[in-house]
Amino acid sequence: MTAKVGIAGYFAGRPAQSVWITRLHLRGFYGYGSLDLAGLACTPMVFYGPNGAGKTNLMDAVSLLAPGHGLRSAPSAGSGYHIAADTSAGDKIQTGLRPDSGRRLVKINGREVKAQDELSGCLIVWWLTPQLDKLLSGEPAARRRFFNRLIAGLAPRYHRHLRRYQHLQASLAQINDADWAAATSDLLDAENRHIFQIRRQVLDLLNENNDKILISLAPNDDSAPAHLADFMVQARDNGRAAKKSSTGEQKDMVLDVFFSAVRLLGKTSGRAPVLILDDVAAFLDSDRRQQVFQTLAALKVQAWLTGTDRPLFDGCPDARYFKVDGHQVNPE
Repeated sequence: MTAKVGIAGYFAGRPAQSVWITRLHLRGFYGYGSLDLAGLACTPMVFYGPNGAGKTNLMDAVSLLAPGHGLRSAPSAGSGYHIAADTSAGDKIQTGLRPDSGRRLVKINGREVKAQDELSGCLIVWWLTPQLDKLLSGEPAARRRFFNRLIAGLAPRYHRHLRRYQHLQASLAQINDADWAAATSDLLDAENRHIFQIRRQVLDLLNENNDKILISLAPNDDSAPAHLADFMVQARDNGRAAKKSSTGEQKDMVLDVFFSAVRLLGKTSGRAPVLILDDVAAFLDSDRRQQVFQTLAALKVQAWLTGTDRPLFDGCPDARYFKVDGHQVNPE
């Protein structure tokens, strides 16, 4: 089965439309004792305020409506937090921590779900953080998290294979019986092959739908463990690798990858993700900021943007503004 069939097939029972958050409620999440944001639209939403006001905490809460550990890659966000969201498709999502075990609990339309990847059937959330210039040239782990997140949105069952792989890898280290270890190793190898297969298929589609960059795996076969493989990006026009490109070129490459994935999701499933750009505007020059704003307008997505200064977002079409201070959010 090709990646294109896998993507479209997964969403066959879902509405072919953009889905966004219409209401967000937080309780006990970092500095947010209680917060309720209602009447949210499919448009750029700018949350501005001083450092420490709670902007990134709010973005982290939104990111936890997706599978995984969220924007901060943290396993928990405090004791007893609760996040609830309504979507434009009529779904109700709830997540928080179990009081008995501290593990994450997810409910969709009142039903507890065991697999977090079911969240992607309701809502897809992707994000960028200020480290644009380091993402493609820094540590491979950050790059893997970025691409894993995009691939999981495009092929949601990918997240399930990743979780199984991680569970088997952890289990293998604790097994002393040789036969049991061999059987577990076989299962681990099978999950490794699934992960590489989906990665190659999705990257092929991304490359087919982008004329500026090429993305590849290193190594490009499943002989390497999935948790050690790297993602490489290079420019099509001159073949220069991202790691050897200027800071500005690397930012452009990350944005190209990010927005190409958004377009691919729309092309293959008729859906659009909710986007988070946490403090990204401050790290782009004026021309790049305006290009991002125009891209968001053309994609017709709900985008959550943060920054310290409101004027950074001048020229962002149809933006709604929210002042954040002391973990209080006030719409203008």
